[in-house]
Amino acid sequence: MPVRFLVLGVALASAAAAQPARTVPVGDPAYAYVERLQRRGLLLDLHPTALPYTEAELTEALATLDGHALRGPEAEWAGLLRTRLGGAAPEADELALRAHLGAGAAASTSARLDPLRPLDGDPTLPVGDGAVYPEAEGQVALGAGRLVAQIGLRHSVYANDDPDGLDVANRLMIRNEEGYVAYRGARADVALGRIGVHWGRAGRDALFLSDNPRPYDALHLRLGGRRVAVRSVLGQLDAALLDGTFTDVTGLRPGDRPSDQPRINRYVSAHRFDWRPSRHVLLSVIENAIYSGANAGPSLTYLLPTQGFSFLIDNTPKDVENNGAVGGMLWAYYRGWTLHGEVFMDDFDILDAAEPTSAALTGTLTRAGVLPRLDAELGLTAVTARAYNTNQPEGRYLYALRGLAQEFSDFVRLDLRADWYAAPGLTLSPEAVMLWQGQRSPESPFPTNEEARTILTGDLDRTLRLALDARYQRDPRWWLAADLGVNLSDEVPNRGVHGLVRLGARIGTAGTVRADF
Repeated sequence: MPVRFLVLGVALASAAAAQPARTVPVGDPAYAYVERLQRRGLLLDLHPTALPYTEAELTEALATLDGHALRGPEAEWAGLLRTRLGGAAPEADELALRAHLGAGAAASTSARLDPLRPLDGDPTLPVGDGAVYPEAEGQVALGAGRLVAQIGLRHSVYANDDPDGLDVANRLMIRNEEGYVAYRGARADVALGRIGVHWGRAGRDALFLSDNPRPYDALHLRLGGRRVAVRSVLGQLDAALLDGTFTDVTGLRPGDRPSDQPRINRYVSAHRFDWRPSRHVLLSVIENAIYSGANAGPSLTYLLPTQGFSFLIDNTPKDVENNGAVGGMLWAYYRGWTLHGEVFMDDFDILDAAEPTSAALTGTLTRAGVLPRLDAELGLTAVTARAYNTNQPEGRYLYALRGLAQEFSDFVRLDLRADWYAAPGLTLSPEAVMLWQGQRSPESPFPTNEEARTILTGDLDRTLRLALDARYQRDPRWWLAADLGVNLSDEVPNRGVHGLVRLGARIGTAGTVRADF
């Protein structure tokens, strides 16, 4: 399979000043540097598994580094973060107007942007058997102190051609993302809009809410501080039809119009309770539910984080259907070692041993400073065949056919990775990944007890991927990354050289308007 790549260049301008109430989107390269510093016991005031952060949180955390004598890569990463945030924030009585533009491209040897699971397709811009997917985004934010309103637009060819999800980008392949209104307080905040969320370590698997789906309309709440906090998300998902298909695909049936079909409204509600007995330990209890019905709407019952789903979801009166799950998370740091584990439990019946368990787990063990410029990490993720699925199709953990947490199910994946900070701005990450993939997915018809094993059902596909992930960034306004490797697989289409190259750039402008309140 030939491997070809296209690189997109973008003119750059100086970075803008920070605006405290704005969030830093979960896909921003800044999170990679925060995570690397946290491996070394720095920036631990930032919550390690509840993303995104606000610019104020990042600015305050970076101020704690002033007393540290940072050297080498640590100093470089801190410098990139400071430059990314820009200058001093505006005064509390000033209206600050900010505009940010970004552009980039992803070049893949497959129609899917996942070299571990390549997929042939009919891409818009062919490159061998793969494609190049340009993207661009822009945000304009108006803020004053703890208040902010932001308009966000994103152009994405991949969102238009995504082989796993529905086409969510219509006119000019653009949709609203990272647009919201928010109040950010020291002990509480509230935001309404399309904000990407990731409840897990940056760049790692998350089992309840992740940055895998496109951002969806939601109300976000937080109450508490660094030691104890409650977080809640109530999001509106895409509707489903009575036959289990989703609204965007009804036009594939001749003579049908989506507006003529009865709809089942779908919502996701997620709560998490965080306790940090020390800066080095975090314990979380998480619960979430997909609730649905022809007359379902935003629900106070599901919004309140003090309502326990385990006791709530099947009580009378029951006006909606639901698919709930509970679980927990542990994060701990000790002298260069970072442990992170998460468990998702949807259905576990101790009285019926014949019923397959619906669950998932993920974990990483990271050692920073194995050598002066080398970190190492071991990771494991296992998702059962029934996880994120249910016998009521509208209860699947999907938004526009992309998983709210995991895109795939019925698999076990083992990862071994090292990060070598080879030169200023350059990180080389050799990795070996072993994937065992069964035949079920969150979109599959829900299997009966007789049809499904707990995990790795049907014909098993095995893939060993040996790859080198390289990243170069000396300036927060642009970056280049490449993930190239060879797949040794049972499936012929998955074999051979597969990879992904990304280029990104952003520019910012700033202006401040004086206003009296």
